[in-house]
Amino acid sequence: MVGGLVFNIPAHADRVSINERMSHNKNVPVRGAMMKDVEAKFGAPIKKVPAVGQPGISRWQYVAFTVYFENNRVLHSVLND
Repeated sequence: MVGGLVFNIPAHADRVSINERMSHNKNVPVRGAMMKDVEAKFGAPIKKVPAVGQPGISRWQYVAFTVYFENNRVLHSVLND
């Protein structure tokens, strides 16, 4: 209530799909892990996309997720659709 007025505003939130797909579970590589450790734990990726930009950002695609690297460290792991 503001100054005697009552506001009836419905509360809702839109979901952002990238946030839903950013993984926080233990079945994907964690932030900061090294490439060699990711490959040792999860095996060879289906596809390795070479680094672009400065610093170099590359990605490895697996069946269930994609891993983004800065140089040789995991930045993010994202669940695939």
